[in-house]
Amino acid sequence: MNTVEKIIFLIQQRGIEQKQFANDIGISQQAISEWKSGKTQSYKKHINKIAEYFNVSTDYLLSDSYDFPNSYSNNTISHSKNIAFGENSTINESDELLSKFIKEFKQLEFNDMVKAMNYVVELKNKEN
Repeated sequence: MNTVEKIIFLIQQRGIEQKQFANDIGISQQAISEWKSGKTQSYKKHINKIAEYFNVSTDYLLSDSYDFPNSYSNNTISHSKNIAFGENSTINESDELLSKFIKEFKQLEFNDMVKAMNYVVELKNKEN
């Protein structure tokens, strides 16, 4: 996932409009369109503000990794294990399923990743 794809993913995952994101960080909506089309990489001069806005590291945004940002890491995964398997499940059961899920997830096209993540968020919100 490249930087622009991650930014769009984070916008969608947070359920905000691109217009709101653009206003919040002080850029035009046209700038986002230009990022998406590859016309410009002006996001680089805003990368610190973008990282702060989404509470992720600049390293996460600038790397080509498919990994989730640190804000999704250990606490979210541990919490997800407890929800999915209960407090008394073994680590091996949950780790095995989580590993399989991540492996399958990484093989999805970007738009399908966004859909899957939105679905997981919806499921989580239904429980609360």
